Amino acid sequence: MTKVEALQTSFYLRFSYTCQLRNFENCKVMLFHINLGNSPTLLTTHTAAIEWLHEKDANRLDTDNAERPNTRWVFQRWVQVEMKAILVEQPLLGQGRLPDWLRNKKGMYD
Repeated sequence: MTKVEALQTSFYLRFSYTCQLRNFENCKVMLFHINLGNSPTLLTTHTAAIEWLHEKDANRLDTDNAERPNTRWVFQRWVQVEMKAILVEQPLLGQGRLPDWLRNKKGMYD
């Protein structure tokens, strides 16, 4: 497992969690998975990543406004929280002119 601080390239983050919900009418229990989405832009600094993660974690911890199937289901407990970093290698970005084979392709403008 790699920590965000150790990343040396640009990345996107994905944040999701699973919680246990209980139906207060019949006491049935279910696992409910929620994906809070990807970071809206490519993250290049650790500060931006930490700010985005704090915002998403605040949304997760707000159990009163949490997403659920309907109003009969109430939050019972956390099961899993998952944060995934999607690394993006951009070898041509900032490396000068494009190679001839790529620059001379039809439809390419430099």
